[in-house]
Amino acid sequence: ICVCVSQTLGQDITGGKVRMSADVRLPDKWYWTKARGALVDMGTTRFASTLHKDFSSNRIGPVGVGGTSDDEFVPRYTARGGTQHATDVKCASKSWYRLVQTADLYEQTYDFAIYPVVGGKAGETPLFAAKDVPFANEVRSIGSFALLAYAPGWKALGEATLFDNVKVWKDVGTRDETLVYLVR
Repeated sequence: ICVCVSQTLGQDITGGKVRMSADVRLPDKWYWTKARGALVDMGTTRFASTLHKDFSSNRIGPVGVGGTSDDEFVPRYTARGGTQHATDVKCASKSWYRLVQTADLYEQTYDFAIYPVVGGKAGETPLFAAKDVPFANEVRSIGSFALLAYAPGWKALGEATLFDNVKVWKDVGTRDETLVYLVR
């Protein structure tokens, strides 16, 4: 079972760096054997339409926390051609983490970091970070994002995957850096 929420930004960002951050609370365990994960991703405006047949080719590559067993929670990310990368860093179930993905549209790469969140604030040191990861697909603009939860947990709300504090910025690292999307 996959729960996917996609949202357009109301504009197509065609250059520079774009950053998305979202806080995710992991479930007590994954509830599906086929796919497991709590992920964020950015892509073109077409990416926001989950009914479109080119959904996966219009995104830069999902990043987040996943696992290969019901109780495994490890950071993972996707690179050129859809290659999945998992780490040996462990995340705790029923805990909050901040997922941060920064895309460079000129270089066609992204950085990914995951931070523990305590009391609503992310730590300063990432639990895991990857730099200069090639986009999974050639994406020349960012106009939407998605929050994805595979095997999200259904027994009770307290055991489900939750997302909060979703933000998107454009012109990251410049004096024109602008927050273009916020949900709290």
